[in-house]
Amino acid sequence: TMGVSQTKTIDIYGNIKSGSNAGEWIANIDATATGAVTGSTVDADAVNLQTITLSTAVLTAAVNTGATPDSTNVIAGASDVKVGSFRFTAQYSPYTVQEIKVKVPANAATSVTTVTLKYKEKDANGNLVATSASQALALSSGSQTHATATFTGLTFYISQNTDADLDVYVGVPTVASGASSGSAISAVLDYDEGFKAVDSSGTSDTSLASADLNSAATTGKGTMYPRRSIATLSSTPITDALNAGSNQVIGRVTVAANAAGDISWKKLAFTVNKTAAVTIGATTTVALYNSANTQITGTFATTTGAQLAQTESFTVLATSGTLVFEATTEQQISAGSSVSYELRGTVGGLAAGSNLSVSVAAPSTSATTVAYATIHTQVGDTGESFVWSDRSSISTVHSEATLDWTHDYLVKTLPLTVGNRSVSF
Repeated sequence: TMGVSQTKTIDIYGNIKSGSNAGEWIANIDATATGAVTGSTVDADAVNLQTITLSTAVLTAAVNTGATPDSTNVIAGASDVKVGSFRFTAQYSPYTVQEIKVKVPANAATSVTTVTLKYKEKDANGNLVATSASQALALSSGSQTHATATFTGLTFYISQNTDADLDVYVGVPTVASGASSGSAISAVLDYDEGFKAVDSSGTSDTSLASADLNSAATTGKGTMYPRRSIATLSSTPITDALNAGSNQVIGRVTVAANAAGDISWKKLAFTVNKTAAVTIGATTTVALYNSANTQITGTFATTTGAQLAQTESFTVLATSGTLVFEATTEQQISAGSSVSYELRGTVGGLAAGSNLSVSVAAPSTSATTVAYATIHTQVGDTGESFVWSDRSSISTVHSEATLDWTHDYLVKTLPLTVGNRSVSF
């Protein structure tokens, strides 16, 4: 019943069948009324309501490369190490992800204690709030390539027509508790097993993609390598005017050990770029000194190998090359401390405009953890610029033969300039 000159808003609701065809849908209504005083019947003109577009809800997922961390060495024993970020996109309906399986490569499984998912859920007031869920990793068996953390009862909410990220973190045990130095920890979301997401109609989606999603899919991303300790290289490059003569300092580098434990190193290669006429004396005159001004016993070789019979480290008119130093015995650096080194040699052939630049490169492109001799295979080998160990061997006392040596891959802060000197005349 309506009074004279009154208006009334009527909301119309309807249930949409799950089998309805996708596309535009328009409701058309008309109305008939009877006057309370006159008793006359009045028909209202038919009118179309708003256009409603029916679509099938779609949920897609992909690795969020921008939010996935760069691959790096991590200290064994660290908790809450972020491995990967995965972006979910909901179209035409909100979704709640309730179940998911996270896989870790089988050979890295003992290096993971727990897997934690961090995401946003919808609270009682309809606000999105951060939350997390953790699961232990079930170790693989037989021919299985991955260990698995199975999550159920999740409340990961993706609003309609928006994106939301699911971040994967892991806990890493100490080496003594099972972490394997140098094992490659990555996170893989299983695309067709153990996945369940529900849209607003209650329809379940049990496949998140067409294939597994791997945090390490992009080179240099999403792989964590546990180490008992970590070596770091730094420098305050020498930039003084370049002078001719013996015992000239042409580079300075500092090697530091993380507070978690001692490290050792045995090989350090210096990349040299110079004006062609500038000479560096024979490898027998090149030396490495520590901050106590003590020469480190070892052998220098050039790019093409030992050249002890020559008077210069590089061939005539060479503008670049590598000086490879191998210490006679490994150089141990105590946890939380550092040692600085100076590269010295005999410099000659200077003229106006002469320059001599020295750096430590980063030529290695993949991780390894093996015996020292497996990495440095011959005198003058330039395949790697730095060979070091986290001294993580437990079953056997650490030595050059134990499988706890690695190289410059992911060592910070390589590549590194350690010297850049020019003449002042």
